[in-house]
Amino acid sequence: MTLGTILIDDVVSFAFMVLACLITQRFGIFNLAIESVVINSTFSYACWVSTGHGVVTGGVIALVSGVATAGIFATMAVLCGLDQIVSGIALNMLSLGITTVFMQDITGSDQVSFLWVTAEAWRLPLIVVLICLSIAVWYLLSKSIFGPRALAIEEDTYVARSCDLQVKAYQAWATVASGIVGAFGGIYLALRLSGFNNNQWKLGTGYLALAIVVAVQGKIGKSLWLAGLLSVLSTVAQKLPAARSSRVPGELLDMSPYILVILLFCFVHPRTRSLIWRTMMKTTTSVRPDSGG
Repeated sequence: MTLGTILIDDVVSFAFMVLACLITQRFGIFNLAIESVVINSTFSYACWVSTGHGVVTGGVIALVSGVATAGIFATMAVLCGLDQIVSGIALNMLSLGITTVFMQDITGSDQVSFLWVTAEAWRLPLIVVLICLSIAVWYLLSKSIFGPRALAIEEDTYVARSCDLQVKAYQAWATVASGIVGAFGGIYLALRLSGFNNNQWKLGTGYLALAIVVAVQGKIGKSLWLAGLLSVLSTVAQKLPAARSSRVPGELLDMSPYILVILLFCFVHPRTRSLIWRTMMKTTTSVRPDSGG
């Protein structure tokens, strides 16, 4: 595959995760379990297609798997009131362990694969799905009646309950909706990897997606923009064989995309810009040239 195709695949698969985290974050849920949604849906899709079944029915099974995983997280974190971070991390570890055991039983190895020719034609439709989902989420959270309600729940759940809002119901449905979006990301990831391979899965990707959403305060445009930038920088850093063969440590190259994104966010964030501006003004006014005399 060309570098352009790799960049598109990285951006799209990560954007699905960011969009899923954004939905739950706007309703006050720290959805660390998005990784388990993507892992389970990717594994389900890869197993189904690798056995010779259709890609459409595989997509349905992946969606069911993602929604079921999100439903488990909603039951643990929303309905039962368990700690969201602990529940998410536990579900991620459980999903990774279960898929590893099943792969070893099914294939005798740590991967499930299928022909890329089967998956090639479905890349563009999933990109269209991502665009449509992004527009739908933007409309629902910005222009519809759900926007103010989501803001009230995100700001203070106690106040939202006092206004007769069904907080747990909204949070549960938001978590299930994020499972649908994350499942589409899992399908795209399976197509990108031509299967499922635990060695190619980057632990912590869901945490990065959630961190981006929290950092930009749930703004969908900035979230997707930073997701694309981070994906592009990560891919470029991994495709620098000349730099990797030199004396530059590989760990430094792997860290560089995240450092650049953090620095860029510091300059684009309004509070940081105002702080930098005030510091510059104080420096300018405190250092005055001699007037002579």
